[in-house]
Amino acid sequence: MTGTLADAASDAHGWSVDGMVWTFGSLVVSLLFFAVLAWFLVARSRAKVALSREAGYRDLAGDATDAQYQTSAKLTVMDKQLAELSDRLGSVERILREVE
Repeated sequence: MTGTLADAASDAHGWSVDGMVWTFGSLVVSLLFFAVLAWFLVARSRAKVALSREAGYRDLAGDATDAQYQTSAKLTVMDKQLAELSDRLGSVERILREVE
């Protein structure tokens, strides 16, 4: 027996060590490629979800701001009406005092 164990294995089964190295090496490289591709796709989908969530919050904040402006405008109108009502009540009180 002058050969090595790898020579004995390749002779007995028809396998070569070089072929096994290339097979397992290409398998590892392929798995790494698909792992990096999957990581990239997951990161991209997370970014899309984050952008859509931020857009939703932006729309919600815009709606809240519009609602605050509308409420402010209504309060201004109500303040004017209340001042007018207070003036009328004051004049009614004066008239009632004069009648007594």
